[in-house]
Amino acid sequence: ELPRAALSAGMSFRVELIDTWNMTTEPVNGVFKIIHDATYRYHAEGLKKVTLPGKPWMALRIRRVAGDAVTYHDEDGKRIYGE
Repeated sequence: ELPRAALSAGMSFRVELIDTWNMTTEPVNGVFKIIHDATYRYHAEGLKKVTLPGKPWMALRIRRVAGDAVTYHDEDGKRIYGE
C-alpha cells in the first residue's frame, strides 16, 4: 500500500532487492502495476508483495518501467512522470 503523492493508476514498476552488505542486487520477478484503492491509497494490482529475506542491510530499488504512458503534473503544471 502506497500514499497517493505522485502516483497514478496504471503506472508500472520493477523492483530489485539490494543486499548492501554483500553489494549484490537481485531482481524481483514481474512488474508491479499500480491501481487505485481508496481516496489516498494505491497498491500493486493483485496485492503483489515483495518477500524480504529477513537479514539486516537490505533495501529495495523501485524503478518505473520505461514507456509507461501515465502522466502526472504538479501544482505548477510541470510534468513529473510520463512520456
